[in-house]
Amino acid sequence: MVLFLNKRDAAVIAKYHFWKELEKNTGTRYTPVPKTRGDFRHRLVGYINNYLTVIQFSQLNQYQPVYGVLVRYSPLLNAKDIEEKLKEDSSIIKIRGKAKSDKRGFSITKNFAWIAFDHTPKKDTVEQIANKVLNFIEVLSQYARPLPVDICEGDTCKYRLGGKTKLTFINNYPQFLCDSCIAQTSKYGEKAKEEYKNAPAKLFRGILAGTVGAFLGGIVWALVAAFFDTIAAVLAIGIHISIIRLMDKAGTKRTVWSILIATFLSFVGVVFGTYLSIIFYSLKEELAIFSITLLVEAWEILWEKPELLKQSLFFAVLGMLYSLWVVWSNTKEGLSREFKPDVEIVETDFC
Repeated sequence: MVLFLNKRDAAVIAKYHFWKELEKNTGTRYTPVPKTRGDFRHRLVGYINNYLTVIQFSQLNQYQPVYGVLVRYSPLLNAKDIEEKLKEDSSIIKIRGKAKSDKRGFSITKNFAWIAFDHTPKKDTVEQIANKVLNFIEVLSQYARPLPVDICEGDTCKYRLGGKTKLTFINNYPQFLCDSCIAQTSKYGEKAKEEYKNAPAKLFRGILAGTVGAFLGGIVWALVAAFFDTIAAVLAIGIHISIIRLMDKAGTKRTVWSILIATFLSFVGVVFGTYLSIIFYSLKEELAIFSITLLVEAWEILWEKPELLKQSLFFAVLGMLYSLWVVWSNTKEGLSREFKPDVEIVETDFC
């Protein structure tokens, strides 16, 4: 009997062997993520130069797969200053590669560092990836001390010093907890749910930020429509997501109401963009000069020629339906992880 593997199966096997080789080259242990399939299952956990390190397949966005490296260390007092300094460090820039353009791909916090760099399986060699990880940790070691393994990190731990701890992943974040604190992890979700419930909505702030986003999005819509003679659902998606992110930055609590408000403001942005596109097109084709008269006439054309607005709204609806589904799905998934966190205990005999 001859077994023939298709390309997909062969790729899966090749990736598995790649991660096993990376395990040897970094001195970590291959510890697959439970209840996860595909590339996201691959994960290495261990100590590199005494720093607890997690190497994992990740994504910065839907189209940019990366190697994600998380390093734990003792608490820093000046994490923000170190982050700003390391962003300009030539070694860090080289490690990040093309991923350096994404702000989400590098972070120095009080308790951990996170870096993402290019994931190109056909070009990457095990030695190259291992060297990037080792170089990153070498740079970090100049600013942070390794994390002690005999101190429980539970917020309210009664046995913080001298107790036996276990490496515990809570929603994929590694920390050392004693048995008592591990037993309390079931209450983390209840606490998170209560904090979310009591958090102020800050809708007014969100509406102000979203309104700014709607008008900026409208300008982009108009420029594309007038100068490239095209509109697309993807523009509506961009406006919608941008408004939601601006509302998030304003501190607005992510709820059904805030998402619906963002959707309404997105449609306002599309209408405004359609209005502006008439003005921009008239100026581009030298059909009129900029004046109050042009502003009034463009407004009249917008409503006298409903096919213009109908076409814009049609593409907006297409884009918004997709965007709503993505945003709400991600929101529900995020809240579910907070309210029912995944807890995983990893054996640490590889220390």
